[in-house]
Amino acid sequence: AAKTGNDRFAWDSYRRFLEMFGNVVLDIPRSAFEDEMDEVKFECGVLEDSELSVEDLKTIVDRFKKVYVSNGLSFPENVLEQLK
Repeated sequence: AAKTGNDRFAWDSYRRFLEMFGNVVLDIPRSAFEDEMDEVKFECGVLEDSELSVEDLKTIVDRFKKVYVSNGLSFPENVLEQLK
């Protein structure tokens, strides 16, 4: 966020990374993330991802991390752990 000056871009990128890492590396079904995303969009009364605010994206990030937990996993915050 500091480099771009755009908090929304940073949170949206992080949310996308959580989803892709969980699905591709840890084999968490993509639908688990999509369901959370759809639920937040419904709660916010928006149809498009681009309509979500920074606060909405923070909520999605929190929910995505809970998807990991519900699958008996945790998202590795350490970059070196992510590369293993």
